[in-house]
Amino acid sequence: MRDNKKFNVLDSSKAGIKFRSDKLESLNEQYSRKLSAYDVAQTDFKVEMMAIAGTFMVLTFTLFRFIYLLIAQIRYFFSFYSRLPLQF
Repeated sequence: MRDNKKFNVLDSSKAGIKFRSDKLESLNEQYSRKLSAYDVAQTDFKVEMMAIAGTFMVLTFTLFRFIYLLIAQIRYFFSFYSRLPLQF
């Protein structure tokens, strides 16, 4: 393997030889490009999910505030007409 011209020897030691061929280099380049494209798509997905979650958070806050005010008005109405003190 050391004298084979098809392989580029990167490192050799008693444990073995680290080598790379032209096919391995092209596969590594393809993998790097696809990994980079995946990272970009994943980042875009995270941004979109945060925007959606933010929209629902505003809607949920508004709904809970409306329910809180409605409950407060109902409690005030019943306490006023039943002559009971307000309990908060």
